Amino acid sequence: FFVDFDDNGSIIRMNEDGSGAVKLCSDGASNLSVDGEYLYYFSSHNNSKLYRIKKDGTGKACLN
Repeated sequence: FFVDFDDNGSIIRMNEDGSGAVKLCSDGASNLSVDGEYLYYFSSHNNSKLYRIKKDGTGKACLN
């Protein structure tokens, strides 16, 4: 998982060999953290609020 700053802070999931890249969201993400089944990040598009999203790109929720 990584944040693609060249694509407006999109969160990208890909295989370890670099194949199979999939955009999970385009929220202007920063400070990406991975824990268990969730990714946590701050969204610059939403007043730097904290969000979480499942590793498959579903279940996005604002936590504050």
